[in-house]
Order: sequence, then structure tokens, then C-alpha cells
Amino acid sequence: MSVSVTFAEERLAEQAAEAAARLVAEGVPEALSNGDPALWGPDAEAEAAIRLGWLDLPLSSRRLLPQIGELVERARERGLDHVVLAGMGGSSLAPEVITTTADVPLTVLDTTDPGQVLRALRDRLDRTVLVVAS
Repeated sequence: MSVSVTFAEERLAEQAAEAAARLVAEGVPEALSNGDPALWGPDAEAEAAIRLGWLDLPLSSRRLLPQIGELVERARERGLDHVVLAGMGGSSLAPEVITTTADVPLTVLDTTDPGQVLRALRDRLDRTVLVVAS
């Protein structure tokens, strides 16, 4: 008699690898990189066709880097060293993950609760730049 033990993490890793292999075999990554709105199914294809601009952002946003650099410099010249990003959902989630993993100081405000807004802005309002993301 033999006993086999599989840890949940190992099984999840196997399932993820299987799912990734299946997606590659079905051509999903290539279709996504080509901006194919059909990936979202027939009911959502028309809407997806007008919402896939984010796929080009890694290239198209590069032209904004000089302007962003100028904004950063102006903020530093004015003594603004506290950045509060106000946004909800994806507008706040990605910045939160990026700043956490890169250890970059950023206050993410993903609520309209007056108490939380006050806490985010109260202590150093004179040194705060507010970025509204949508």
C-alpha cells in the first residue's frame, strides 16, 4: 500500500500550469496581443473592440515620460513630497501593487469615506499632490 500526499500549493501550481498551457494551445496570448475583441465572446465583442487601448499603453505611454518628469520636478520644487492617488478598482489596485513591490511611498485612497479621505490628506496637506485616476 502506498500513500500520496499533495499539498494545496503544489496542486494549485499544477492547475495554473495546465491552464496556461491550455490558453497557449488555444492561441489566447497571441489573440490578446493582437487586440482581438472576439476573446471576450460574441456578446461582449463590440464593447471589447472599443476598450482594448490599454494593450498599447507600454509603447504609447512612453511619449508621456518627459511630461511626467517635468511634473515631478515642479512638484519637488514646490516641496510636494506626499502623493495621494484617488481611484477605485483597477485605477487604485495596480498602483498599490506596484508601489508595494517597488517600495515606493504612495498613499492610495480607494474610497469616498470622509474619514478615510481626511486621514489621507490631513497631516501634510501643504506637501500633498493629489492624483485622480480613472
